[in-house]
Amino acid sequence: MFTFRPGSFVALEGLDGTGKSTQLQALRLLDAGKPATAYLHMPSGVGDLTSQIYKLLEENTVMNPVARQLLHLASHSESRLTIHDALKSSSVVLDRFWWSTVAYGLSDPQFGFGPDDAATVKLLIDSIWAGAAPSVVFLFTGVHDVDHRNRIEVMDAYAALAAAYSSTTVLVPDGDIESTTEFLLAELERRSLVEIAR
Repeated sequence: MFTFRPGSFVALEGLDGTGKSTQLQALRLLDAGKPATAYLHMPSGVGDLTSQIYKLLEENTVMNPVARQLLHLASHSESRLTIHDALKSSSVVLDRFWWSTVAYGLSDPQFGFGPDDAATVKLLIDSIWAGAAPSVVFLFTGVHDVDHRNRIEVMDAYAALAAAYSSTTVLVPDGDIESTTEFLLAELERRSLVEIAR
């Protein structure tokens, strides 16, 4: 069991099928903290609108790629106030952050925006996420489930983000569920973001 220190903001990022959602649930089950940490999956987010956006994204495999990315950003925008409020008194763990918008949405035009749109997308991201910098980003790279969106361009985009934010990025080694959870908790403790009961 462990407790987060108030104000801790943890993002789980990486390719589809790498175990992010599994680790979100594993951390939630071990968290003994009060007030409760906000554990959120993006884009399903925090309410009816974000749930509907997520359902729409999951059910409509044929969709204009730019519209898909804008729906993701709309969900982020809708969830942002909840995240901001949670960070005032508690902590937040996100399954996906704005990194996914960049990695998937800008790496290949078939997934969203093209490289020429990078400045515009960055302005949108900055307007939504202003003042919300994660304490740590855990970048998952070991793919367990095959997904057609996990292309080399997306992997390269994540690598570039990890390099740009190297002081807050931790690469998660591929492992089983338990060893990965232990790795995350050890790194969170090393960064003084949690207290672990022993």
